[in-house]
Amino acid sequence: MIVIFDLDGTLVDTYPVIRKTLIEVFKLHLPNLKYDEAFLESFFGPTLNDSFSRLTNSDKEKEFLIKEYRRINKKYYENELKLFAGAKEALEKLSKKYKLAILSNRIRELVDVALRNTEIEKYFDLVLGVDNLKAPKPDPDGINQILKSLGEGKAVFVGDALTDVKTAKNAKIVSVGVTWALTTKEEFEGEETDYIVSSFEELINILEGLN
Repeated sequence: MIVIFDLDGTLVDTYPVIRKTLIEVFKLHLPNLKYDEAFLESFFGPTLNDSFSRLTNSDKEKEFLIKEYRRINKKYYENELKLFAGAKEALEKLSKKYKLAILSNRIRELVDVALRNTEIEKYFDLVLGVDNLKAPKPDPDGINQILKSLGEGKAVFVGDALTDVKTAKNAKIVSVGVTWALTTKEEFEGEETDYIVSSFEELINILEGLN
């Protein structure tokens, strides 16, 4: 069995970094923008293209904001990123029984930074960022690439966002939603997620039952 993980909000606690980045971008380039915490949270999950398209109708301005976001985000991402409690121990255990992969809507360069700086890159057989995909999640392309590359038909996708659940559905594989980031159990239930977990221990138990 292949266990595919989203990265941000699933293995690494990136929302504090994303939040700090957005606030800096807005302060520098959109000083008149009014926003609240819910607006900041809405940037967690979708692609940067989709998120910044809401702020401007100009492609040129959008590309500039995305470039600035990535520039600012990189310094925080390299220095302040942390794993969720129990993530490394779970990956150590799971890697001995399953093939593991990463599928992220973040660009591959920063995915690699996160895996390297949190010392978990060794656990994964395949890593895909959004720039490795024909289309970002929830398109099933990433999962299809992983299944083709790792050569196994049975797979599970573990993620913290409803986009991850939709991706699993589109690829016709099992979805597991984790509640330690921003998405609630009730929101996952509304999306008819196959399994919902609140700890890595629960995740391990569910995977053992599916294998």
